[in-house]
Amino acid sequence: MRRKHKQTATATDVELIAAVPFDEWAFPEFYRRYFFPLAGWMYRRTNDAEAAHGLANEAMAKAFQYAVKPSRRGVEHPRAWMFTIGRRELAKWRERGELETPTADDIGLTIQTPDERLEAIVEYSDLYAALDQLSDDEALALLMGYGEGHSMAEV
Repeated sequence: MRRKHKQTATATDVELIAAVPFDEWAFPEFYRRYFFPLAGWMYRRTNDAEAAHGLANEAMAKAFQYAVKPSRRGVEHPRAWMFTIGRRELAKWRERGELETPTADDIGLTIQTPDERLEAIVEYSDLYAALDQLSDDEALALLMGYGEGHSMAEV
């Protein structure tokens, strides 16, 4: 088994997406960074942890399909891009009235969801709901200091 490249763990989100076709750890790192924030955001809109999990996985699968295309354009704002894909999946879910995850199924991203993972989604939702009560500067400082491990000087 190959180890994750150190530069993958420290890469910016833009660098990760650019590296997906060339580095087997780039997308798993991107997934690690964005799955729970996206799933928590979905939960706050669906009030259903299983639906939020499925919708977030489907959005991630679509992001992966795009990211591995050699002819694709770069992604300048990966967080906004990821949440845009998520918003589209949420709209489809609302329109259909049921969860469908064809892209996640095709690439093997649909997995049995343990209760701990669903609980983590709800916790992320609670965290982001609390952050919504803060000013943008206060929320950014908290996320940088506690969520991303930046030093106090950077915060």
